Amino acid sequence: MTNVQIVEFENGVEQRRDVWGGKTKKIFDIQFNVNSKAEIVAVHDYFVNQLGPATSFSFTCPIDGNTYTVRFVEDSFDIERRFFGTYFGRCRLVEVF
Repeated sequence: MTNVQIVEFENGVEQRRDVWGGKTKKIFDIQFNVNSKAEIVAVHDYFVNQLGPATSFSFTCPIDGNTYTVRFVEDSFDIERRFFGTYFGRCRLVEVF
């Protein structure tokens, strides 16, 4: 995710400015497949304790092993009951500076 501010002038000329100074924000899509109700409730409780997207926290990416400061993306936490006793969850995290 990048944040480029674009200003268009009356004569059609555009000025672009990178608001974050050349650094791009990473976005992580997290999926919790076939979990028990107790496991998915624990994830939901963590989301509630972080006040949803209000509070940042550390996240270690399982792919590159780096730790990032992230927050939940607004309205991205979703829980779905798939079968009896199994649940599916997903959320989106975005890096904060």
